[in-house]
Amino acid sequence: VMELVNRLGLKECLGEDPLSFHLNEAGSNLSGGQQQRLALLRSLQVDTKVLLLDEATSALDVDSRDRVFQLLRERADRGTLILMITHDRELAAMCDEVLELES
Repeated sequence: VMELVNRLGLKECLGEDPLSFHLNEAGSNLSGGQQQRLALLRSLQVDTKVLLLDEATSALDVDSRDRVFQLLRERADRGTLILMITHDRELAAMCDEVLELES
């Protein structure tokens, strides 16, 4: 958990003991990006063959998005199929395969 806390840039908001951090109702004491990264941390703790992410990086700045993508890439390299829904064309360009849906 601590490695993911550090790699997702959550240590500065969760403090030295992230497992003791008090999360207010609806995460009101975290920014949208911090909430997004915390949700990703939870998802990455589960050992699963498929990970479905819907706009998982939409609230993140470019640096945070790239850190998240690196973690997802490592997870994919270990055999997890990652299906990601995004409107971010730069992020899509980094993916192995892209399926574009038209309205």
